[in-house]
Amino acid sequence: MTVFEQPGSAAPGHQAACDQPARDRTAGEQTAGDQPAPDRIEVLYLGGTLGMAKSPRGWRASADGIDTIESLLREAAPGATIQLRSPWPPRDSAQFTPWTWDDLVAEVNAAGQERAAVMVLQGTDTMAYTASLLALAATASGPVVVTGAQASLAGGGRGADDAARNLTLAARFGRESARGAWVAFGDRILPGFGVTKTTTLAPDGFQVPAPEFALAGKHDHGAAPLAGRLAALAGRPLRHRLSAFRVPLVAIYPGFGGRELARAGAACAGVVLEAYGAGTAPLDGTGVERAIRRLTVRGTVVVVTSRCQGGRVDLGRYATGRRLADAGAIDGQGLTSEAAGIAIRYLAAIGLDAAEIRSTLGASALTANHIEKE
Repeated sequence: MTVFEQPGSAAPGHQAACDQPARDRTAGEQTAGDQPAPDRIEVLYLGGTLGMAKSPRGWRASADGIDTIESLLREAAPGATIQLRSPWPPRDSAQFTPWTWDDLVAEVNAAGQERAAVMVLQGTDTMAYTASLLALAATASGPVVVTGAQASLAGGGRGADDAARNLTLAARFGRESARGAWVAFGDRILPGFGVTKTTTLAPDGFQVPAPEFALAGKHDHGAAPLAGRLAALAGRPLRHRLSAFRVPLVAIYPGFGGRELARAGAACAGVVLEAYGAGTAPLDGTGVERAIRRLTVRGTVVVVTSRCQGGRVDLGRYATGRRLADAGAIDGQGLTSEAAGIAIRYLAAIGLDAAEIRSTLGASALTANHIEKE
């Protein structure tokens, strides 16, 4: 999967980000081939730490820094037509909802036509959700680049320099002949689907734990068959609003039980079950298996992911994991929890039913022995 590294990333300040990023493509990657580079960058400023202003109650979302942002972008991409706007009042990304995603996909797809790149500037807390969604749902003719910062431009010092570097890197990449959705952060360009936030303390706050399961869009994806299947469905028209489907994230813990899972998954398109390690959960006497069976029978897709940032699920590795699979849970393999939830929601929104979603995500056919009929 494509990862672009920025040379000179250890240097202070943001000037080094004007250098062209080096490309490191791994085996098995699928790419689109050359196309004309965008000559226009549409910038959607949604808020987030990047442009926050100090207040007596802490940093708050603000439009005060828009002029500084626009100046940095013009300096980074001389000759490009840059149009910066806020489709709604700037907000902390912790306040984003599936209704936000409905509006954002429409904004990005409208802006990204006629050789235009799109930059999405937002907070880091839900950036992995945004990037994963746009890798599947964006239809822009050029790259869609999502970026933000761990510190505000208004804060000064090294934090402001890091914020400026991210903007500069994103603008430079926006001029390249790439397609799909990417995250520009910490001197790296990462594929949108499969990225996750790993730290709040360092400038390089995002990583891709499983590159073979990552994708930027239809034309750029990792080598895993699951990534290929999702890429083949990317960019399809949404037949339903994303907000029409509920896909909760349920984290297991010692003492977790089936009643909690059943309540969380009621009337949902899917559930992301964030398990231990390679995909284990408390099952003895907990009712979790029964809850998974009932959810599956009712058409709720249950996908197991790992709470370990460096972990991958393998439900065949341990007998406990095998019990989850036998109950009907899908092995999330290398999917992050953010990517798994977005995938279920997107596949439902393009019109796939539960059986088709299960097949896309790699579920094997279930037998009567696997599901307890009600």
